[in-house]
Amino acid sequence: MSEYAGQQAEKQKLKLIYGVKEKQFKKYFDFASKKRGVTPQIIMELLERRLDNVVFRLGLAPSRRASRQLVNHGHMLVNGKKVHSPSYSVKLGESIGIKESSKSKKVFIDTKTILKKINPPKWLELDKEKLSAKVVSIPDKDFLAGLPVDVSKVLEYYSR
Repeated sequence: MSEYAGQQAEKQKLKLIYGVKEKQFKKYFDFASKKRGVTPQIIMELLERRLDNVVFRLGLAPSRRASRQLVNHGHMLVNGKKVHSPSYSVKLGESIGIKESSKSKKVFIDTKTILKKINPPKWLELDKEKLSAKVVSIPDKDFLAGLPVDVSKVLEYYSR
């Protein structure tokens, strides 16, 4: 496999994991490369802070695809307001929850039982009884270590 093919494969893997299309992914790269700091870490922070990913990380949905659908259908609240955009980037101090009228829906019936087994990332604080969470810090570089993708190859792909 050529170096280019390896870079492209890593990019496709990362896009598939987070369910992001090429145009949106390119925007993340452009933003991260202009921002001061370590570019791979900034890209991963942007991807991790997406609302659909946060809903998945909290255990409120079994997959990122399912969490994306929950957000699209208006079941999720950020600071008490309905948010329909899965790409919404949560900020420090924001609270995430399930709309009160949605809690009785079939998709959320077993959520409290499922959440007993969930340990969300340390940058999210989950209240398992109220089915709500708060962003207590920004995702740090620790989550890069457990990822099955070489983010530096993705950067090399876009830096050509």
